[in-house]
Amino acid sequence: MRTLIMLTLLATLSACVQDEGEVDSSSVSDDSGSTSGSTSGGSTGGSSGTPTDPLYVYQWHLNNTGQDVFANEDYLLKTYFDFNNDGNEDSGEEIDIDHDIDEVHNGTNRVQKYRGAGVTIAISDSGTDYTHADLDDNNLLTKNRNYSFLDPDRWEGSEAYPSGNSSHGTAVAGIALAEGWNNYGGRGVAPEAEYAAFKYVISDSQDDHDTSNLAKTLHQIDSGDDDFDIFNYSYGFSQAFFTGFEFWDSYDSDSVSGQAAVLSLYQANVANPITALRGGKGAIYVQSAGNDYNVRDSLDVDPTDDLYDFSYAGNTNSSVSTATAYTIVTAAVNSDGVKASYSTPGSGIWVSGIGGEGMKDVDPLISELDERYVPAIYTADIGDCSSGFSFRSFVYRIKNAFNYGYNRELNASCDHTNVMNGTSSAAPMVSGVVALMLEADPNLTWRDVKYILAITSDPIDYFPGSVIWEDEIPHPEYGDITGYPTEEKWMLNGAGRLFSNWYGFGLVNAEEAVKEVLIRKNTSTYLGPYLTSDNTNASAVLITNNDVTAPATSAITVTDEYLIEAIEVTLNTTHTDPGQLAVHLTCPHGTHTSRLLNLSSGIFNTFGETRLQLLTNAFLDEESDGVWTLEVFDDTAAFSGSITSWSMKIHGRDP
Repeated sequence: MRTLIMLTLLATLSACVQDEGEVDSSSVSDDSGSTSGSTSGGSTGGSSGTPTDPLYVYQWHLNNTGQDVFANEDYLLKTYFDFNNDGNEDSGEEIDIDHDIDEVHNGTNRVQKYRGAGVTIAISDSGTDYTHADLDDNNLLTKNRNYSFLDPDRWEGSEAYPSGNSSHGTAVAGIALAEGWNNYGGRGVAPEAEYAAFKYVISDSQDDHDTSNLAKTLHQIDSGDDDFDIFNYSYGFSQAFFTGFEFWDSYDSDSVSGQAAVLSLYQANVANPITALRGGKGAIYVQSAGNDYNVRDSLDVDPTDDLYDFSYAGNTNSSVSTATAYTIVTAAVNSDGVKASYSTPGSGIWVSGIGGEGMKDVDPLISELDERYVPAIYTADIGDCSSGFSFRSFVYRIKNAFNYGYNRELNASCDHTNVMNGTSSAAPMVSGVVALMLEADPNLTWRDVKYILAITSDPIDYFPGSVIWEDEIPHPEYGDITGYPTEEKWMLNGAGRLFSNWYGFGLVNAEEAVKEVLIRKNTSTYLGPYLTSDNTNASAVLITNNDVTAPATSAITVTDEYLIEAIEVTLNTTHTDPGQLAVHLTCPHGTHTSRLLNLSSGIFNTFGETRLQLLTNAFLDEESDGVWTLEVFDDTAAFSGSITSWSMKIHGRDP
């Protein structure tokens, strides 16, 4: 029964009902899909007489002109970020609240246009409506996969059409690579890229599975003979539990050794494509950060089937899939140019994509409805009016003027939606931008891609003038915790890089990313050889119980002199409720501290001794040598424990 529980959770989370590719199951909008037009007409962006896309004008994430996107008046689109908060567009530096996609598609300031041609993307999700007019010609039909079969021999090359209302994968594919300039619907970020649909996020009624969830996960990570360039994962495991829980059916995860085995297998299967795919340049993995900024949930987490009603503050470091240096973990930004309400924070975030918000104050169980629509994302939907996001907008009475055929001119067939949202939307935005980059230079390695995204993204919600631009961010569940600084929006590291646990290195800017790609291509400037350094402190340290002013501290001296690209911290602890703990890492050069876990997250496990894998990207380009200090805080008296050992794996390169 344990396997079934986790698969059901997967389907719920990746449905993005509330705000993303991972969302609260009580929400009505599921990683939102979007509906737009099934007819031609409207303006788009081609020259006179050139085929256009009638719904392009509503795709504000591609080109935000402040256009009407059926939102309520109080939530009209902003075209720029107001740094000084004075309402004046001309005050201070400006950042457009879009991904600057038009400039790349149309070749602005360049001769060459880039639209993703020659790049392949695996959309690992709930399946895709590859008969959709915006998703049919670029589908690699023979490379689709269906993981709903128990027999692994049937996975590859099988039909991967979504089941029932599972429109999530169709919406994700539409954002990344819907065909462009075909007189239909909208277009994707990389409209000339090709894709295969992996029907991985499934919900079935079987009591058990002959093949574990771990086996399916490892199989779809490695493309085998297909050799995809990009893997898009707009799904996630429950962030109520620490790393290892997602695969508890596969190993004895009730022990440190069991969790270690799971982590090792997962990382090995991610690392293999990094060295084997794309001729050794490595596949690019783009992963949704999650929709668990603050969640109240009921989950069957106990073998005795007792229900636990609990709340928790999600963190990307609670799940193995968002705590590995090989992935581009993507947070979500809304139309105001700030963190989307649901977007899960964490030191493992690399960049942000646009995720939007969606309907607010909706209760499908009451007759009266406060119908407020905040801009979300326009994308493809399952092509009929009896399933998909557009249909569910009718079922849940989210009746903005676009969905469920209300707009006969633009969406008569209900095969587009404008309620897609969540980090599930943000991830395919980034996957599409990566496809544009790879078309511009196919020789980029996976590390080159990550690095260029980091140095060209825009630091939104950022006010120059000090290192910490605002007061600490309050804990999403508990507010301010006396004596404990929860989090800053931005930190300035020792290499001069801005980093945020909310935004990573900022909002992805497609035009700047492609410009940087071309500069490096023309000068043959690529990152040097990939190096790693493993360092361990095996000394046990007692965690001070119920005192946020006296953390347990432990140090590691690193002698390797690398430029840091990412750091994975593995912490073994006997603390019986690690959701009480905060974990900080301070670098040798200066006083820069990365918060790997925040205090009192409510995230828990039931395993006793715990192995936590924690990723931080905050020290990009800093030098690795010197004394690194780990701090572990505990603010509750009920449980106690010790650090039994900890280690750092530094990913980087020679200076």
